[in-house]
Formats: sequence, structure tokens, C-alpha cells
Amino acid sequence: VALDGTSSVLFNIGETKKAEEEIYSSAIVGMKWSPDGEYLAYFIRPNSGSMSADANDIEAINIKTKQRIALGGGLKYPAWFAWSPDSTQLAYIDGEGREAVSDKALCIFYTKSGKIVQAGQKGTADIQPVWSPSSPARLLFIRGPVTKWNDYQNRRIWQRTSDGNEQAVTSAARTVTDYHAVPLADGKGFLFLRSSLSKQPVGSLYFQSFSASK
Repeated sequence: VALDGTSSVLFNIGETKKAEEEIYSSAIVGMKWSPDGEYLAYFIRPNSGSMSADANDIEAINIKTKQRIALGGGLKYPAWFAWSPDSTQLAYIDGEGREAVSDKALCIFYTKSGKIVQAGQKGTADIQPVWSPSSPARLLFIRGPVTKWNDYQNRRIWQRTSDGNEQAVTSAARTVTDYHAVPLADGKGFLFLRSSLSKQPVGSLYFQSFSASK
């Protein structure tokens, strides 16, 4: 819908099938615009709630050309879409299965080249990508070992630089987990939550500077 009130169809996922046993794409959810408004990222949800809990198609569409780009499949969390401030990169989490502690990998879609980079590491699971609003923008995400269901220990906040180098920027004991990074606007660091899972969950708010390890 344009600002003048006119509307047009970007695309249609097809007519709904009538047979109850058939599996088909039923809705577009979790839409997230690129900052420049030229791309829209979204999930295509199947008509089965159980299947949707494990996997949904991930796509982006070029608003000008109406070209749809298949990006993979994963959980329908809009917060796992992270557009870079200049709209040239979309960081997202690819991987099927409803467990966030396994088979989840950070991916980067480059709008100018159309290239998709799989940035995950074997034996780890990634979640919660976020870009800093400062220049140069930093991509932060949560990475931890593949574990059993509901075991969220030993997660760390990682940083990926423009050259593809990745490294952990927080450190702690194995029974401590870090998550929900919130970069500061001045680019000097980020806030995050840290929980101790050894006995009962206890969380605290922390600040981490990009220029100091403490």
C-alpha cells in the first residue's frame, strides 16, 4: 500500500487447496523491510502447525523487480532477520527443527550480488543476529555448541567482520550463557543478558566494550 492509498499485489502464493490432508503454503508471516525499502524478507508458512514449528520457507523479494529470492528454511522468528543499516546485507538463521540449540546456522544474503554465504560452524548453533547502527556496522550473533533439547549452556556473543572473520567477544564459564545483544548507537559496545544455569536461572545485565576484553 502506497502513501497515496493505492495498492498493488507483490505476489500470490497460490490458491488454498481444499483437501485436508494436503500440505501447502498458506500464509506469509514475519515480514521485515530493508531500511531503504527496496527488499522485503519474510517466511512462507505451511498449513500444518506442526510442520510450521519445524520449518518455514525463507525468502526475500526485490520490490522494484518483484524477483523472489529463496534463502532457505527455518523458524519463523522476525527477530532472526537482521538487515544491515545500508540495506546491502541480510543476516538470518537457516535450519530446520524447532530446537534452537541444533541445526541453526548464520547466513548472509548480499543484495547487490545476490550471493548467499553460509557462515555457520560444524557442531555449533547460531541465533539472534543483530547489526550495530554505527559505522562501520558490526554484526553480532549468539553461537553455542549443539546440545540436547532445552540445554542452553555455554552460549557466547560472536562478531562477524566485513572480511568474514568470526570471533567470540564474550567469555565465561560453561554453565553461564550470554544472549540478546543490544549494540549501542555510538558503536563503543553493547549490552547483553548473562544467565547462570548451574542451579536455577539467574540473569544480569552486562556491558561489553568493543575496545576492551573485560
